Amino acid sequence: AVSADLAQAGVVWAWHPMTLDAWATVRAGMAFVTFAATWGLCATLDAHTQRRLLLVALLVGVALAFFGFAQAAAGPQAVRFYAFHHPIGAIGTFANRNHFADLLAMLLPVALAFAAQAQREYRPTLAAWMFAATAALWLAAALTFSRAGFALASLALAVSAAILWWP
Repeated sequence: AVSADLAQAGVVWAWHPMTLDAWATVRAGMAFVTFAATWGLCATLDAHTQRRLLLVALLVGVALAFFGFAQAAAGPQAVRFYAFHHPIGAIGTFANRNHFADLLAMLLPVALAFAAQAQREYRPTLAAWMFAATAALWLAAALTFSRAGFALASLALAVSAAILWWP
């Protein structure tokens, strides 16, 4: 049936790519090289340096969350680097609220892991700060108004908590 439809449309029987733009698909695949290289470089670091790198990522994420709080409070008059997208809510420095929510969702398990480790090491001040960072990231994900992003953030929080505190 497919070959008959192709013949009716004047398309000769031959191999056709499963994409509308083959070179766009190749470019998208090549973008994963960047992620693989970053992963490979981070894997060569020692555990202490990896922990510090995660802590830097968490601090940047919390700063972006507070920037998102300010954007949500200011409404349409807020500083938005890409004002043509999503005039309300938190988008941080992103053009898309879904991307910002995904960043926050990815940082939630990291924040919760730091909080659990501080709690196990009997460092209550650090544990309180990390729990506060976890709450700030989760609330900022809610303020993005991204339903899928907030669902992922909530799922990440629930699964991470279950893994970290399972008896």
